Amino acid sequence: MKAYGFACCTAAAACFSLVAQTSQATITTYTVSADYFAALGSPPTFLEDYEADPPNTTFGDGLYHGLTYVFPAEVLGRIDDNFNRIDFQSLAAERGGGPSNPGFFFAEESIFVTFPEPVLAAGVFINADEGSDEYFLGVASLSAAVATSGTFDPDFGLYFVGLISDTPFTTIEIGAGVDAPSGWNIDNLTYQGVPEPATCGLLVLGALCLAAGRRWRRA
Repeated sequence: MKAYGFACCTAAAACFSLVAQTSQATITTYTVSADYFAALGSPPTFLEDYEADPPNTTFGDGLYHGLTYVFPAEVLGRIDDNFNRIDFQSLAAERGGGPSNPGFFFAEESIFVTFPEPVLAAGVFINADEGSDEYFLGVASLSAAVATSGTFDPDFGLYFVGLISDTPFTTIEIGAGVDAPSGWNIDNLTYQGVPEPATCGLLVLGALCLAAGRRWRRA
């Protein structure tokens, strides 16, 4: 029994350290939201849909609803109800003109979003004109972790970019390339947390129990 318990602990520890010690991340990128959600296998752990505050609420760099934002220079985030969106509101730009002069984010601009804890997946809808596919979601801490928009969903009037990694990350960059032909804003930012260690331990324990059962039947 003691040996079996030690084996469980050792295997669980190996499971826990596998993600942390992976030097080359395996990343899958998505441009179709249905594919991203199907790959997750369950609803995302978290969703920021920008519906909590009234239209034209503005905020700058720093914490907003549990996420830390960094915007382009001299630009604020603004809760918007004018542009294409899911439900009622999205996140657009405030460039000093007030609600009478609503603004987009522009080409070569980026929003950086940092999550309160490491995550393994992130996805976002991007409002841009059809044919404006120079938009991306990237993870600077993971090599080549960039999903580039390319599939326009006419039902929403939005693009989607998302990625799932086997290595945790905390910060994403949502941005537009140099050739982006129009302004853009974002909606429904989803992200998936890292499973609790107990979940990994249960998976390992279950595998060990199955293996032990097979050995008992063979004996």
